[in-house]
Amino acid sequence: MTAVNIQHIETLNDAIAGSPAFACAKPSPTRFLDRADEVINVDVTTDELRNRLRQGKVYRPDKVEQALSSFFRKANLTALRELALRLVADEVGAKGRRTRAEGLEPALIPELVMVCMSSNTEAARVIRTGVRIAGRLGSRWYAV
Repeated sequence: MTAVNIQHIETLNDAIAGSPAFACAKPSPTRFLDRADEVINVDVTTDELRNRLRQGKVYRPDKVEQALSSFFRKANLTALRELALRLVADEVGAKGRRTRAEGLEPALIPELVMVCMSSNTEAARVIRTGVRIAGRLGSRWYAV
């Protein structure tokens, strides 16, 4: 059993790379989560986390104001909570797909994902996003 901060998950780098507040020099490999028997989201509200910070339960008192004005801003925390909830929802969806594959429930109508590419420098990011969406849906994806 272990805990990991959502901003450290490797496959979420694209989603958080635009913010220097979330920079992570050594992200945790996604296979770390893929190999887990179960993924559980342990969370508190943004206000509760900020209160815990003010009470000295997260950082030393001399670091609190800097943390509140940089990484621990409400917008940052809300974005990270959303990513965490999506990650756990993906895990629950994957378990459902495995159960259906065992024939225990009727199969859902399959979804398909199509990624339209160009020579734009963002093409690689668009492809990774398409792959991530297809993975959530348990579907095939196509690049056009």
